[in-house]
Amino acid sequence: MRKRLSSAFVAVVLFFATLYGDSALGYSNLVNYAVALLIFGGLYEIYKPFGFIRKMPLAIVGAAFGLSIAFGSLRDASFIIVAIIFYMFLMFSIAMAYRKTVSFSDIAILMFTTIYISLCLAHVNMINEEPYGAFLIVYMYVGAFMTDSGAFFIGKFFGKKKLMPEISPKKTVEGSIGGIVTAMVSFVIYALVLMFVFDFRINWLSFMGIGFVSTFLAQAGDLFASMIKRELNLKDYGSIMPGHGGILDRLDSLIFVAPLVYYFNLIFPVIMK
Repeated sequence: MRKRLSSAFVAVVLFFATLYGDSALGYSNLVNYAVALLIFGGLYEIYKPFGFIRKMPLAIVGAAFGLSIAFGSLRDASFIIVAIIFYMFLMFSIAMAYRKTVSFSDIAILMFTTIYISLCLAHVNMINEEPYGAFLIVYMYVGAFMTDSGAFFIGKFFGKKKLMPEISPKKTVEGSIGGIVTAMVSFVIYALVLMFVFDFRINWLSFMGIGFVSTFLAQAGDLFASMIKRELNLKDYGSIMPGHGGILDRLDSLIFVAPLVYYFNLIFPVIMK
């Protein structure tokens, strides 16, 4: 438990230091670089158990695509289309050139995992480019990680009924509900801080509505990542964060939440001046 809390503290400090450096100190693109680093680390963690690191051409092209998404403009539909088509062309070219060692299933799994991680996480950059982007990233963070933390602690002390034991044996219904409640309380506290400390206006219906949906997507992302681990017979994706595991073990709940916050905030803004 001590390792878990210490790692979480370090991660939170780095998270807020990155946001502060990007938005307040003027170190532009700091968030972009941080997201690119997380994408690269996440791709490495998922490539390794599938054996793609030993098939270096696949790993190189996959990582190059992921980083191009991290630094490219997702608002430009033509860029995304061209990038994906070019990526597909390179993948199948590699499959033809290394047809004795690279199978179609290798190509399919690599393409899916690369797009799943890089395209979803790159939405953090898009959120950061929105008005009050740093505050929206914290909002996203609350939805993903307070759900995760609440589910962990409530499930640990009060969990009895298993949620989906065939996917994640330790997750419980009580933990799931506890995660939702913890996140919703955290949203209220964060909204009050935004109002009385930073003088923002809050669209409460959007703020709490999108937040509520994010608690379900956070758990869905966690379960999806657990399903992949179960398929690969893994306990954790990595060990970079003692007590938590790897980058994907910590970011799995964020992967589906980032696109939700970005697109719904475009339609129903949650923070205003």
